[in-house]
Amino acid sequence: PSSSHGLRELLEREASLRKYESSSDDCAKRTADLQARISDLTDEISDLRKLTASQKQELARMSTQAQELEKQLEDEIRKGDIKIRRFHDRLIININDKILFKSGSAALKPEVSVSLEKIAKVLNNYPENRIQVEGHTDNVPIRGGEFRDNWQLSSERALAVLAYLLREKKLNPERFSAVGYGEHNPIVPNTTPDNRALNRRVDITVVPMLRK
Repeated sequence: PSSSHGLRELLEREASLRKYESSSDDCAKRTADLQARISDLTDEISDLRKLTASQKQELARMSTQAQELEKQLEDEIRKGDIKIRRFHDRLIININDKILFKSGSAALKPEVSVSLEKIAKVLNNYPENRIQVEGHTDNVPIRGGEFRDNWQLSSERALAVLAYLLREKKLNPERFSAVGYGEHNPIVPNTTPDNRALNRRVDITVVPMLRK
């Protein structure tokens, strides 16, 4: 009985030790993740401190532009059709493909013109910014139809939005570019229908020209 009790106590100690080691590994991983995040933030703060007064002013104007977009697109944002994503050196107008295109198509839906007009109006107020229109798809392969693959579909969708924004020649085309990423720049993993819907989008990325 005493040997059985001793064996049980030994096994319990081993189990406690393994649990402690596992907990230590988890803590070490979380610590490493936090240190990496702190390092990224430190670099970002360092970059911001290096900005000249004029560069800070241009970033402040970008923040004002984001506020104008949020006001103009209030209905679309409330419905979840458009998101405004802010970063310290750029902002992204994220447009869900369901309001832009029919499935497998790069022809703009007529009803999206109202939203694109709002965006173009605000972009026109900030002629110093660079604009890149980016097309994105999910990872479902294209089988037949008009387009060869997701690369082509995403590129044509980006070009369709670009062409609409520039159609009245109020915006300077020298400020604009378009690119298709296909399925290769997802917001979230393409593991569920909801995630794939989030990844099917057109992003309008606004980058201020930071003069030295």
